[in-house]
Amino acid sequence: MGNRRCAEVVQLRPQPAATGSLLPAAGWRRRAAIAVLLSSAPGMALMFAALGPALPLVAAHFGGQGGTTMAQMIMTMPGIGVVAGGAIGGFTVARLGLRHTLLAGLLIYALAGAAGLYVGDIYALLVSRFLLGVAVVHISSCCLTLMGEWFDEAARAKVLGYQAGVAGAVSVTMLLLGGTLAQLGGWRAPFMLYLMALPVLLLALVAIPKHSTPPMVVTKTDWPAILPLWPLYLLVIGLMLAYFMTSVQLTFLLRGDGVSSPFLRSVIIGSGVAAGGLVGGFFGPVYRRVGRRWTRILLIGLMAAGFALIGLTHNLITITLGAILCGGGGGMISPYISSLFLARTVPAVRSKALGFMFMSFYLADFLNPLAVYPFRVTIGIHGAFIAAAVILAAGIAVSWRAGAQPVPATAE
Repeated sequence: MGNRRCAEVVQLRPQPAATGSLLPAAGWRRRAAIAVLLSSAPGMALMFAALGPALPLVAAHFGGQGGTTMAQMIMTMPGIGVVAGGAIGGFTVARLGLRHTLLAGLLIYALAGAAGLYVGDIYALLVSRFLLGVAVVHISSCCLTLMGEWFDEAARAKVLGYQAGVAGAVSVTMLLLGGTLAQLGGWRAPFMLYLMALPVLLLALVAIPKHSTPPMVVTKTDWPAILPLWPLYLLVIGLMLAYFMTSVQLTFLLRGDGVSSPFLRSVIIGSGVAAGGLVGGFFGPVYRRVGRRWTRILLIGLMAAGFALIGLTHNLITITLGAILCGGGGGMISPYISSLFLARTVPAVRSKALGFMFMSFYLADFLNPLAVYPFRVTIGIHGAFIAAAVILAAGIAVSWRAGAQPVPATAE
């Protein structure tokens, strides 16, 4: 996002009465701590961006129609890890503390993510992808919990927007690198991109306070504060089922349309990721000016329009435009949902509620191939995108009828 944007984040005011640790004092430690917070969303996006263009090569390596299924499972297996990790993430943080959980998550992320460089057995590779997902949800839950402790709601909206912007910039870069590496070095080469977690681990070692949060006690009384959030969890699953259409399904649609180059597929998919980073970077101002309901309608509408364009044409330029629209809408999903959860959870249960939020995110990732399969076999992959557009259009109607929800007074 550039030095100016990072410097702007550093100036965001912390909570006047933080429930845990305070943001490190001004200086390089403060900037490093902000960088660690901003890294969590790119780390999550990299789970899929690195391998997306290489999926057909993975399918070819493991052979035939079964290879296609295994390639999609390799892509989506981290989602199962996130589901499992989200269920236990709050308990892990409560017992180990934010700092130790974050450091362990970053180390496992690097080791498990890069396993494709040295693991040849398909089942060992699936296990490593599962562990990658477990690591990601712990990293992201820790970073969002720290964000909730360090910043007030107005500052959080800005940081979430910056985080989405950084995620988009990193994702499009990694998509292009992933496609290039796959074309030059085969299906294994993109796995080296996961080693990017090691520099973040070094920053966290020196920047995150050693006693960042006091020990927490997880009790049965946490559940009455979490159970009322179930409509938000359903919203997460619905939005993310649509979001994963481009990362999981678009590369196969492009191959079916005759795009054989992994690099060209990465450029088309990456255009949507870039749009997501750009639009997500402006989440704070958009959220402030149009409100929660219109932000939701806007992001759903952009994705619906993009899916319709992708489904109705075989023209690469039009498909690329559709990917851009989908990415623009999808880029607002994470900051939108995160802002809702941070606003509606109290510090005592925040890490657990966020763990379940990420669990819902990637339950949708795992369900995407299963949900799309009936459409693919009956009306084809293009028809599946058209069906997704129709379903999202129905979601817009539901959002419209739900009525406006006021923006919090502090959401500047």
